[in-house]
Amino acid sequence: MNGYKGKKSKSKGKAIAKSSAGEMNAAAVCALSSHKPIAEALAKLGPIGGRGEVLDQSVGSAPALVAGEQVAHLTEAWQYMGAAVRAVLCNAGDNAKHFAYYAQLRAVLSIFSGSGIRVSLGENFLINESGARVPFKLPERINRTHPLVWSLWDEWVKTTYAQELMGKNMSVISGISLSDLALIPAGSGALLGAWGYDLARGRKDHAARNDSSYKAMSRLASPEMDAASIELVRRIWTLLLENGDGVVFDATLVRYFVERYLASTVEQGVKDAQVVNRKDVLDRVIEQTSAKTGVSKSMLEQVFSADVDTKLFDHASAAETNVENVVSRALFLLRIATLALAEGLRSGANQHCKSWLAYWLQSGGLYNPDVHDAPSEIATDYEGALDEFDDVDATKLPASVWDRSLAQSSALLARPEGFVGWALPL
Repeated sequence: MNGYKGKKSKSKGKAIAKSSAGEMNAAAVCALSSHKPIAEALAKLGPIGGRGEVLDQSVGSAPALVAGEQVAHLTEAWQYMGAAVRAVLCNAGDNAKHFAYYAQLRAVLSIFSGSGIRVSLGENFLINESGARVPFKLPERINRTHPLVWSLWDEWVKTTYAQELMGKNMSVISGISLSDLALIPAGSGALLGAWGYDLARGRKDHAARNDSSYKAMSRLASPEMDAASIELVRRIWTLLLENGDGVVFDATLVRYFVERYLASTVEQGVKDAQVVNRKDVLDRVIEQTSAKTGVSKSMLEQVFSADVDTKLFDHASAAETNVENVVSRALFLLRIATLALAEGLRSGANQHCKSWLAYWLQSGGLYNPDVHDAPSEIATDYEGALDEFDDVDATKLPASVWDRSLAQSSALLARPEGFVGWALPL
């Protein structure tokens, strides 16, 4: 993607002047930034001169630069996630942590870009609601990229944009989003903070990444691969694929939040010396949600009685920095980053950006216009690969993963970047 060179804006005829960065705290940065100019700028990315060329950001506006970086950080984050999954399947846990951490970091940078916050060493700025560029720096000793990112993340999760991004776009069934559920705290502070999803643990994941990346491990015996690695990859893909109501990840996360709410309510009752029955609490949630949305109680009862596997969300919220924890946190952040770009792409005519993303999938060998009518159709390739993955012999790992009869399916499942084909409105 072309770098921004401080040209005059062709759309407004105003120079985007650089100014000295003023010191402000992370809360102020998140409060002053706006996602709206970035969503509008996505439509200005392009045209693409040729299939292999980059998105043109030379329109000269700061929002266009940041919009382009939202796309770039997201695609890079998924590439890092792919490297992490491949490492898991090759029994290389330290490499998996290394790549998963960078998937986290780039996903958050994409989320920030979509929110109007540009983090770039020595040139941090935010885009305010009027589209103006406002340079900033945080207090001393936290302006290096990694600590700055996690300091901003602590505050970003409290913003109205974060609340609405998840609350309105993640549905348990079609027509029932997280914010539609009665009694369940829909504020981002409760969702992303109190329940462990502030992901400030990214700081600890950074330390774990350093240990796994730079400490010599050859003096230690190579670990034996067991079925847990296969289950981790299977769970990732079970969440990323679609059911009739959308991406399974979203419905599962909503169910996870509901289960956490029920458990915390019962626990609070114990502390208050009161008997609180879990079923009674769930019945109130269902009854009030039915009254609020018009969805029948019987349908909601069916939804909330079905079994759901929330293991990866447990891994993500745990304090540990094992492979499954770091990878699960990366998956969570990538889903949020992809959701943010999807919302931006739906807000206007963004055909150049969509075409660029479709070609990105094509150039990587995942999308073939001769086979697929649209990028979204590659989801069926992954569904077939996941079905075949069930044949992996857990007693002969990792050789059975790469057996000739399964290698093609394993290789495809090690490329989660294909998710953008059906998660984005291309």
